[in-house]
Amino acid sequence: MVTLFGIFDVGARALLAQQLGLNVTGNNIANANTEGYSRQRVNFVTSDPLNVTPGAIPTGVRVDSIERVRDQFLDFQVRAATTEQGFLDKNSDILGELQVMLQDPLNPLAELLEENPAESGLNALLSRFFGAFQELSANPESIAVRATVRETAITLARGLNALHSGLSGMAERLNQQVSSGIAQMNGIFQRIASLNQEIVRVEANPQNNANDLRDMRDNLLNQLAQYAPITVTEQPNGQVDVRILGTGVVIGSRVAPLEAITDPEDPTGKFEIINSIERSRILTEDLDTGILGSLIQARDELVPGLIGQIDTLAKTIIREVNNIHTGAIGFESFSEITGTISMDDPNGDLEDLDLDFPPAAGSFVIRVVNQNNVVQNLYTINFDPTVDSLNDLAAQIDAIDGAAGPGAGSISAAVTAGNQLQITANGGLKFTFQGDTSHVLTALGINTFFSGNDAESMQVSESIMNSESGLRRIAASATGPRETMEPHSSWLPSRMPWLPMEILPQLAIPTAA
Repeated sequence: MVTLFGIFDVGARALLAQQLGLNVTGNNIANANTEGYSRQRVNFVTSDPLNVTPGAIPTGVRVDSIERVRDQFLDFQVRAATTEQGFLDKNSDILGELQVMLQDPLNPLAELLEENPAESGLNALLSRFFGAFQELSANPESIAVRATVRETAITLARGLNALHSGLSGMAERLNQQVSSGIAQMNGIFQRIASLNQEIVRVEANPQNNANDLRDMRDNLLNQLAQYAPITVTEQPNGQVDVRILGTGVVIGSRVAPLEAITDPEDPTGKFEIINSIERSRILTEDLDTGILGSLIQARDELVPGLIGQIDTLAKTIIREVNNIHTGAIGFESFSEITGTISMDDPNGDLEDLDLDFPPAAGSFVIRVVNQNNVVQNLYTINFDPTVDSLNDLAAQIDAIDGAAGPGAGSISAAVTAGNQLQITANGGLKFTFQGDTSHVLTALGINTFFSGNDAESMQVSESIMNSESGLRRIAASATGPRETMEPHSSWLPSRMPWLPMEILPQLAIPTAA
């Protein structure tokens, strides 16, 4: 028989259970915007009845448990998507920085364009340089135009130097970000392992659920998933094991941290990622997603590829401008000129030497003039790099008019102690070059406009930098001071897909059919 107090007890149980339910609901509402919070629910069950004759007497309701509303399958999907998002977000940041460096008015090249900083980047630098040469072809006698050519060339070289330096610095920063990313991940490993211990302690009583601790752990797992793809396995005692690419990094309360190591024989100092326990396996090779995957891809492929393209562009500009300039004529002829390139072996065939700009079989003309710039003789020098050495070339030039040796004839040539070609005019004469189809003058650094062989080393040649004398040596003619030399454009590499095709609107740039 149910007593009055029994009735009151059933009501009290119901009120207490519903009050706890309201508290949980209030907590859910309060944490609606809390990162990592999982909605909780109260599980109500019938309280144990009183077993008396003639039958069991109900005793009301009680709270069985408070559990999180969480789906493990959805957790798996979210973590996989988080890894991909981490990769894409970091890629976006990296590409944005590269875009600023290459094209944006705020990039480091802008300060080199003081007249109009908005016209920055490679577009403006290259168009100004070739525009200045076009102006020179129309006004070959103007010292002011020659000064503009030199200044735009200096700006172009400085711009490519700055771009190469910026990209190299970016590669170093990406490498450091790989190391710092590993440090942050190791910190997350430690915190997950600590939470594993706490969860086991709290849930040692089957009636307790460590909901808030589990939320904290899941939040850390989501943070970890931004860096690399992870596999999470929950054990019966509530702990989770975490693996990256199959390598255990958190096993219960134990941590196997990652390490960023360098190869002493690698001059780039590139960090490789290994597990402190499974040290023989290099994880870097398989990380192709997440923040780390993006950093590694940009460090090892994207930025080096851009540096290679910038170097190819710079080397092509140096080679083609020099090929034109060495065989063209300025306003000042030479009484003596020495090549800037030293040969390792002056007796070896030039084809077998490791030259930045290898010559081809061909010829060039030495144009001998008097003090009044009247042509006295034109001597054709034939050259074949497969059979001719530096000494052979010097001997051929030295004997062009039948008189060989220092001071003999109109022209003397010799190889210096530094294995450089030196050509000297005798008897008050001077000389220039024209029509070099072999490009051996470029290979030897004779009468070149640029020096260097890539974006890092590119500079305007010292002979051009020398005040007014240098200005007068800038070639504006193929055969004489009154005849113009049109800038060549067909050499511009079309194999650089990142280079905007409008980069030189004045020049005809070949496009794919």
